[in-house]
Amino acid sequence: MKRRFLIMACLLSLSDLGVAQQPLELGIKSFLRQSDLLRSCGKRADVALGKKRRENPELALPLLVLRRQAIKVTEARKDVTAEKVGALCQALVDDGLALLKVGTKISPFLDSRIEKASTDNRAVLEALDRSIYIQEAKRAIKPFLGRGTYRGMFQAHAEEASKMTKAFLFIFSDRSSGSAMTRAYAAEGVAELCPQSELAKTREAVSAIFTAKDESSAMKDTAMILLARLGDRSHVNRALLIHRNIVAKQLKLPHEKRSYPTLLFSYEYMSDILQRVGDLKTVAEINADYLGLVFSLVNYKNQSPEARSNIAAKCYDFACVLSQLGRVEFGLYILETSFSWGFSAFDWANEDKELKRLRQDPRYGALVKKWRSRKAELGSFVFDGPTFLAKAGRTASGNTSRPTSRKSK
Repeated sequence: MKRRFLIMACLLSLSDLGVAQQPLELGIKSFLRQSDLLRSCGKRADVALGKKRRENPELALPLLVLRRQAIKVTEARKDVTAEKVGALCQALVDDGLALLKVGTKISPFLDSRIEKASTDNRAVLEALDRSIYIQEAKRAIKPFLGRGTYRGMFQAHAEEASKMTKAFLFIFSDRSSGSAMTRAYAAEGVAELCPQSELAKTREAVSAIFTAKDESSAMKDTAMILLARLGDRSHVNRALLIHRNIVAKQLKLPHEKRSYPTLLFSYEYMSDILQRVGDLKTVAEINADYLGLVFSLVNYKNQSPEARSNIAAKCYDFACVLSQLGRVEFGLYILETSFSWGFSAFDWANEDKELKRLRQDPRYGALVKKWRSRKAELGSFVFDGPTFLAKAGRTASGNTSRPTSRKSK
């Protein structure tokens, strides 16, 4: 017990002071020794491992692998008590948590050990390595939660793309690993980092999420978008075609016969899907039609707080698109519209990479300062149709949505 304590102390200190080979090898060796002992206990280890797995979700993968291996043992040891099995489980967990604490620095040592390990121990070590990267992926997601996504947010992990992709994919696939928002950020990690050599296997795993009957519609949409970003646009194209046809049909009707909730929803759906896929030029065309229609129908005073918030968010997202396309004049106009409808995340706007080109314009700082200091009142930036159309590059007679009949690439 004293030696185990010393090994754990060394490993925990290494997580802060760097990595030395001997303590790590001792820790891995100790972890494998406990695995061998527990495996030899057969089904008697099943209950104890299951309990430890529930108590230590960060070690769920290696504990699950070991549990499945133990159940398959036909000639299990009979000279151990339930208390002994429990003590072995706790020792394994202690070693595992200490190794996990070191982080991804330990991965090369695990890789070296995996090459020499038996089939069973290789599976356990691979699961431990995956667990280490899952924790790293969760740490990578945490700073961004609730702040929006952007391309390149996980590029700091590009050198470990293969292992990080699998970790992000696990988080996206595992409904118990976090909120819908966490899973959506994990999908972004998969899209950004997935190596070309692993595209086929990754698409297969994502397809299983897309077709799962008990998945939420939001997660199905996220899976559909992820598939498109991984090279399979078939599902996105089918979904967009449905809504293009709805928009085209509604726009042919006289104003009094249109179903505006249906029309606006289809515009919003296409805009959201295409923006997340990255088809910014088409998004800009759709949003110009969508917002032009919205502002011809509503004003700030006659909308609920929820509707105002939704319109503000759509305008901010559109400003991000226009910034990325280099359409600064129209982008600043839409950004101020967003502020007027209540968007107030000024700190995020000041660092959002998608707004970089707008921030480079000297008018941006004055705009944020005016709305942050409330020198302008909410709802005071009144929509003007001709100005909007001019900045959008449209005419009063040609502002129907061209993308309704365009085929996706």
